[in-house]
Amino acid sequence: MATENRVSSAIIKSLGIFLGLVALGYFIHTTRIPENTVSVKGLATREVKANNAVLEIDYREVGANLITLSQKINHDQEQVLSFLKTKGFQITEIQPIAAKVNDAFANSYGSSNNSIELAKHRYTLTGGVLIHSANVDLVQQTNQQTSALLTAGVPLSFDTTLYPNPTYFYSSLDSIRPQMLAEATQSARLVAEQFAKDSNSQIGNIRRASQGQFQIMSRDSDEAGNSQQQLSSIYKKIRLVTTVDYYLKK
Repeated sequence: MATENRVSSAIIKSLGIFLGLVALGYFIHTTRIPENTVSVKGLATREVKANNAVLEIDYREVGANLITLSQKINHDQEQVLSFLKTKGFQITEIQPIAAKVNDAFANSYGSSNNSIELAKHRYTLTGGVLIHSANVDLVQQTNQQTSALLTAGVPLSFDTTLYPNPTYFYSSLDSIRPQMLAEATQSARLVAEQFAKDSNSQIGNIRRASQGQFQIMSRDSDEAGNSQQQLSSIYKKIRLVTTVDYYLKK
């Protein structure tokens, strides 16, 4: 009896495995990607001009008397604000940056070497003004004329920003997105039609489509990853690469 039970159990297990393999084969068969398809890429490009800009003007004072330096920094700021207003910027586009103080004694680690000379340059005060404006041409022109501040005695500092200065942005991508997507799709269809013609086939319906990503770069560069060059360029190139799979008909 025990032997018969083992035989029956083995038969049942074998039958279960067989049915599982049959079901798996059916699933693979029904979900297999059709071979009569073609996958193509479409390209759309657009040249645009930045519509927002950020310019930072920094200045620095060094000395031994913190009060005197504070007065100098305030005077520098007044001159910069007057300069910007003369250029035509609105008060809402100008944002003063709070002054920062660096104490050389705090970083001297108790060293007595050149202590007298160090005391003369103990404090470094850095201030600045940030300009946010949609008038990108005015920002560009103003940046080219900041030497007038040097002539007026403002000790400009040019090494405090981590990004290109000025920085230009394009923020109206949504306004051109539909047109560019249509152009990229049409470009992909033309490629697919040529492939079908070369293979004695015809283009069928779209099986699958991927929009892809919009890439913003400098107008004069094809390097999408060069963010520094892209941010410093007032003219930009927007590129969209979309992928479309078509069915092919004989």
